Amino acid sequence: MSIQQTCKNVMMFWGCMIPTVEPYVEKATRYSLEKLDVKIIEMYEATCCPDPEISRTMGIDLWRTLAGRNISIANMSKNNICVICNGCFDTLTKVDSELKENPKLIENVNNLLNRYGMKYDGSSRIYHMIEFLHDIVGVDRLEKSIKRNLSGLRCTPQYGCRILGEKSNLKMKFDKLITTIGGEIVHTMTEKLCCGVPAMYSDPDFALHHRAEVKLKEIKEVGADCIVLFCPACAERIERAEMALTSEGKEFNIPVLNYLELLAICLGAEPDEIGASLHRIQVDQTIDRILRKE
Repeated sequence: MSIQQTCKNVMMFWGCMIPTVEPYVEKATRYSLEKLDVKIIEMYEATCCPDPEISRTMGIDLWRTLAGRNISIANMSKNNICVICNGCFDTLTKVDSELKENPKLIENVNNLLNRYGMKYDGSSRIYHMIEFLHDIVGVDRLEKSIKRNLSGLRCTPQYGCRILGEKSNLKMKFDKLITTIGGEIVHTMTEKLCCGVPAMYSDPDFALHHRAEVKLKEIKEVGADCIVLFCPACAERIERAEMALTSEGKEFNIPVLNYLELLAICLGAEPDEIGASLHRIQVDQTIDRILRKE
């Protein structure tokens, strides 16, 4: 059963960070999908994806088994999966691909899962939210559904390195999603530079000054009004970097907004409905500019 056949339903894999650290993204997603007549199917008993840095490095078999278990929840309920987090998407799609290409790996994973009445069979398609909105909901539907738009808002996309593979067209689709709700895209030379999350584990100073700060300097120089992204890890890193750099006397104060927050606002949500005030770097002025256009 494919999402194309049942596009009114989607099983969400929320990951760890969105429900616990960025609840406003979950709220905005729920609001947006409801307005777009998409029913969210909860993935109960899901675990961490697990993360593609530490977990994969420390124990690849465990990393693969846990990811396989998460995918099996969708397999067994005959649902496809939608993911917002780039890291979760990276883990789940890589494991899904590895298992499909290697029957021995499937056997190893299922030997463990079968003990708990679970089975991976590879029947579910795994979508990034970018492609779900672009391909399944459709840009025409988005354009017809919005009540507000971003007209005049200069947006710098933070794609996140995990969706920038050679065969990926997610970057192009992300750009289209921004322009569909009226945003003006401001590209930068550093837009493909990692935000610094992987480096943070081994060298926090490098991650701050040679990744996040480099990006923020250019974004400020080009005069962007905000940074727009999907990945919660990128958002967390950039907002924390702005706070850390402020303590060094370097002020940026560039709002960091998940695309789904902007989409919810454009679909009619009020800032308080989605918890927009919970950002570390305040986004009030950016959202007020959208609301003033009504």
